[in-house]
This record gives sequence, structure tokens and C-alpha cells, in this order.
Amino acid sequence: ACPWQVFRVQFEPSRLGPLPTRGSNGIYPFTWRGSMRSRWKLNGLLLLLLTGLGAALRFFRLTQFPPGLHFDEAFHQVEAIGVLNGYRPVYFAENMGMDPMHIYLVAVLYRLIGVSEIGGRIVSAIAGTLTLPALWWLAQELSAGWDQRLRTALSASSALVLATLQWHITFSRTGIQPVLVPLLLTLTMGALWRGLRTGHWGWFIVAGLSMGAGPYAYSASRFVPLLVVGLVLWLLAFERETLRSRWKGLLLSVAVSVVVFAPLGLYFYEHPQWFTLRASQVTSATLGQGSGAAQALGENAVKTLASFTFRGDRDPIRNLPGRPALDLFQSLLFAAGIGLCLRNVRRPAYAAPLLWLGVMLLPTVLTEYAPHFGRSLGATPAVALLVGLGTATVWQGIERFAASRADRTRSVVRSAAAVALCAGLIASAGGHIYSYFMRWGTSPDLYLPYDVSLFAASKAVRERVPEAEVYLSPISVGHPILRFMTWDRPGARSYDGRYSLVLSPPRERPVDYVIVSTMDRRSLARLQDAYPGGTIVDRGVYEGEVPYYQVYRVPPGSEAHLAPQHTVEIVWDDRIEQFGYDLGKERYRPGEDIVLTTYWRSHVPMEEAYTVFTHLVGPGQDSAGGAVWAGSDHEPGRGSYPTPAWQPGEVIVDEFVLSIPADTPPGEYSLEVGFYQWHTLQRLPVSYADVEAGADHAILAKITVGD
Repeated sequence: ACPWQVFRVQFEPSRLGPLPTRGSNGIYPFTWRGSMRSRWKLNGLLLLLLTGLGAALRFFRLTQFPPGLHFDEAFHQVEAIGVLNGYRPVYFAENMGMDPMHIYLVAVLYRLIGVSEIGGRIVSAIAGTLTLPALWWLAQELSAGWDQRLRTALSASSALVLATLQWHITFSRTGIQPVLVPLLLTLTMGALWRGLRTGHWGWFIVAGLSMGAGPYAYSASRFVPLLVVGLVLWLLAFERETLRSRWKGLLLSVAVSVVVFAPLGLYFYEHPQWFTLRASQVTSATLGQGSGAAQALGENAVKTLASFTFRGDRDPIRNLPGRPALDLFQSLLFAAGIGLCLRNVRRPAYAAPLLWLGVMLLPTVLTEYAPHFGRSLGATPAVALLVGLGTATVWQGIERFAASRADRTRSVVRSAAAVALCAGLIASAGGHIYSYFMRWGTSPDLYLPYDVSLFAASKAVRERVPEAEVYLSPISVGHPILRFMTWDRPGARSYDGRYSLVLSPPRERPVDYVIVSTMDRRSLARLQDAYPGGTIVDRGVYEGEVPYYQVYRVPPGSEAHLAPQHTVEIVWDDRIEQFGYDLGKERYRPGEDIVLTTYWRSHVPMEEAYTVFTHLVGPGQDSAGGAVWAGSDHEPGRGSYPTPAWQPGEVIVDEFVLSIPADTPPGEYSLEVGFYQWHTLQRLPVSYADVEAGADHAILAKITVGD
């Protein structure tokens, strides 16, 4: 046969293996050839090897690749701990809404092995690994009736592609929920197809269970019913006999899925904002452009299709920026698989992967930042199947071409071509593995999105509580990573050292200040001035020339050494004392900034949150007798250390910046300060002041504005 004839044979439906006559239900029956035991052994060995390979790629150094801990990973694990403590919602409304399945699975894992910093990743890795045998099973179901060698080629190549696909590996090693979608969807399609093929109602029930569980896993699963509807329409158009004999089973699948989804559906009915909130946020940039929506959708579709071969997801948290989902060799097989399916589009077994691909790409086509590999992760099994179909097609072509050769060269041609095909698949797999572990996994671009610095600092905080009094800067103790790392060791306090400083009173135990140096480069020097007897007792690994974190230890009984430029004594409501302030100068020009540093000391614990106001009052009249020309109002520490967090005896050094308007007239102005509750605007009264003061404010200084 000449080359063009070989190519034609590859895509000829009746020549894709010796297909028997279809049964009355339109589905090709399952047939065995040769020794059943030997084929079971071969298939079992291949499945075991590929599943083992996939597991190794998903569990190898989970703490190192990716580094640190992502915000969403930590949030899932915090909520899982809440589940262990009795918090059992149907839907988690925190963090803009989180689907519950992954969180509950993490909670089950914690119940079995205890809380682990990679618990979320373990769940994802298990889900990613289980998808491989599920895909093998689905490929066997779709290819029932094929020649056994082609069935094995399809199953093995599809599983190999998915096992080594960087796209799937990335989400299998990240402790968030999208990786559950490919698993549940593959189980749905496998069970549905086996039900269509055998007519056993149990498989339709399994399909309904996995389909109904999908919305609990990730919002992209909401598109799965569209896939099932599309499949039913396809059967209606091309396989009416199958639909006529199996419609009760399909209806049973739908009914079971509705029952499973009912609790979550009821929650969304009662709280519709949580059903639409996240979707409206990510689709607004695409669908909210009026007449430009069609153009935006078209651009997204082009970008999504191009992501397979030319330019993939550009976000470093999900992909090596711009790396396509498939390499060139896989792309050619992918195209061959699509061509085969289009050629045989009247057969549901070939139409299903195409329909699957199209539907599960919609979540990224319809939303912003296309191509988004996380939202379209449900398409990965279909992609692997299409590459597998392309591989099976090429393998058939090899067989046909070898059969046309002379007897003495036939085996050589077949072996050489088979080796070349296998080598291409293995080389592509190696490329994905290298790209993930050697390029993406070691990229410094991951330090920020995976909060490497904060994760290291949180470990340091955990190690020191409760043996020491611990302060952390500049990250809040409410951050999910810190909440998770110290879930059983609370007690640390946090402030933002870029704008403020919190100094502990003398303690009976040491005081450790954990500073995230990559974010806060002020606190350490200020602490060294305030506590000259302290020492740096720990440093994290370095990011360039700056360590991730540094721990400055203040010995027990140490008192802060402070020297404000101006000493005052002002007391508000017998609870808050100001004993000094720093002011750069007393004469300013219009347009300049006044930088005011205040020194507060708390006298008693406070439950109320107070806002500090600093005003520049000068010529003009208002209800208070003067016009406010500039001001800066915020809770202490730019909101990072509110008054309910203050401990008696602590010193809070706070900074305010007042911008003088360019049109401020020359003259003398007063710099006043005070406290109020933001929701009532009620000010704290002044109990005592050794400076000029009103009933609810104190005047720190007189400032001259002019050229």
C-alpha cells in the first residue's frame, strides 16, 4: 500500500480492528481473542505499572513540589479542622465560597492519620492517582469489540498520557478541589457507558451517584449535566435503538443524581447568592461587555484551543507560564484522535470524547484569564483519550503498513515503527515530568503565590508557642496559613511592622519576634534599637539576599528603650496613654506630607475597637471651630493591631501620614489626635493632658504651612 492508502485505512471505521456485527442495542459486544489469562496478565501488569508511575509522580516530595502552602490550600485545611471540631455545613461560605467535598475528605484523612501540613495534597494526590485506573476502565468500555491489541494500546497510551501530563500532575499535587472533577467525571462516563453496553441498572446508579456528587467537588462539575444531555441527544440522532432500550437506565441515573445533589441544591435555593457569586465574578469580564461579548468569547475559544499546542496557561501558580498542555508529538496524536472521532462521529463511542472535550472546556471559554487550566481540568481525561485514540490509529496504520511488506522485512518494519511510537510517547512523558519537577517546581515565580516566606515563618511561630511570647510581622494571625500551622498552639500576636511596632512589657519568659523579612524590612532594626540586649536566634533560608524570616529574641525581664522626640502625657478615658510623638519638622509647604509617629501604652484590656484620628486643623470654620485641612484615620497599625488586641503594658508605636493639599493657605495649624468608634463616631473623652486639649481630642503641636 502506498502512504496515502495507509493514511486512509487508519481512519476507515470498518477497518479499525475486526469489529463484529452490532447488537440490537447498537453497542458493539465485548469479545476476547486468544488466551484470556495471558491478556488479563498483560493488561493487569500495564495498569499496575502506569498507576504506580502516576502515584509516584503525585506523591514524590509533596512538601517540596510545589514549595510552601497556597492560600486556598491552607483555607481548606483550616475548614477541615473545623469539621473535626463539629462544624458540618453543606457548603462553606468562607473565602468567596468553597465546595465541600475536598474539605470533608481532608477531614476524614485527618481523622485517620492526624493533622498534616500536606493533608490537602495527599487527598488530591489520591484523587489524581485513582483517575488513572478509572480512565483505563473507561477506555476498555469505549473500545469493547475492538481487536484486543488496539484496546490495550488505547487504554495504556491514554493512561500514560494522563499519568505524566503536567496539567494533571500540577493539580494532583495541590491541595484544592479541581482534581476531583476528572475522577468523578471519568467514573460517571465509565459507569454510564457500561450501563449502556450491558443494560445493568447498577451501573446507571453508579453513574448517577458520581454525577450527583460532582457539584460538591468543584463548580466546573455544573457543566456535566450538559454533557449527559448532549450524549442523550447524540443517541437520539444516531443510536435510537440504544436510547429506546436504555432510556429507563438513563432516567434512573438522572434521578439518583438529583437525589444526591438535593442537599446542596436546597442550600443554593435558600442562599442563591452563593450559587452565582463566584461564577458572576469570573464571567463578568467575558460576558458583561454587551456587543463585545461575542468577540470576547471567540478570543477565549481561540486561546483555549491554542493552549494544547502553542501557548498554555500563563499563570505560574497553575503552569509553567505559557507552556502548552501537549508537546508536538502528543499534539499530532491528539489531532489524529480528533480526526478519527470526526470520521466516526455517528458512533457514540467516538462522539463521547469530542463532546466531553467541548463541554468541559466551556468553564474556561466562558470566564476570564483563558486558558485557565484549573477550570478546564475536567477535560484532561478526554484529552488523554483522544491522544490514546490517535495512538491506536497510528498503531493500526503500522500494522497495515507492515502487513504490506515482504515477509523478511515485515517484523523489522513493525518492530521499528512500534519502538518509534513508544519512544515518542515515553519522550513526551519525560518532557512533562522534567518540565514539572525541574523547571516549574524549582521556579522562583512560585515563592509569592505559594507564600513560601509566610509558610516558613508560620513554622517558626509554631515552634515557639507557648514556650515564648510570640509576635509576628507583617502577616495577621488570621491568615489561613498561620491559622492552620498554629491550630493547636494559639497565642501568637501579629502586627504590621511596615507601619507600626508593638513592644512587649517585661515578661517572665522570652519574647520572640518573628519577622517575615521578604515583606517587612523595618521591624528588625527598630527592635534592635528598642531591645539592644536581644539577639537573632533563627533565620529562614534565603530568597536572594534576604532570609524568609528572622526571629529576634528579647530576654525575659527586658524593658523597651524608647526615646520619643517629644514627650507628652495624655490619657483617654483612663485606658489609653500617649507618652510621646515624633514629628519631622514644624514648618511644611503645601503639597508635602506630615509624618507623625505616636507612642501609645494600654492600661487595661479593651473590648471595643477604636479608630485613631489625626487632623490638621487651621483657618476656616466648622462645627468644631476650625477646618480640617488634612487627616489620617485608621485603627492602630493600619488596622493590624486594633485596640481589642492590646495587652496592658504594651507599647504601640504607630505611624500616620497626613498629606497637605496643594491649595492650603499659609498660616498656623494645629495637629490634633483622638479616638472614636467608627460605627457610632463617638469619641473617647480626654481624662488628663499636659498639652492643650479639648474634651475629646488633644493638640500635639502647632505647625506652620507656607513657602
